[in-house]
Amino acid sequence: VDEGYGVGLVTHDLNLAAQFCHRLVVLNEGGILVEGSPSAVMKQEVLDKVYADTLMVKEHPSNGLPMVILTNARARPDSHSHPRSGDDSCKT
Repeated sequence: VDEGYGVGLVTHDLNLAAQFCHRLVVLNEGGILVEGSPSAVMKQEVLDKVYADTLMVKEHPSNGLPMVILTNARARPDSHSHPRSGDDSCKT
């Protein structure tokens, strides 16, 4: 990696971002909620504000970086706006 160069990436894949990015910026309601290293940004109390308690933050077993696990997407208050919210094919 050459010094002085940067790459910007916009993604909703937090695990991918934690693995490959040195600095993360989390947006919420049109503004920056938090920015910093993956370990500083991907904290349970921070992501609960954005994802309404639908994720668990754990430590990756092989590299120690934070990773998220989806817990219950259907419990989100705004889940009715999701295109598959009425689709019962994913019920367990």
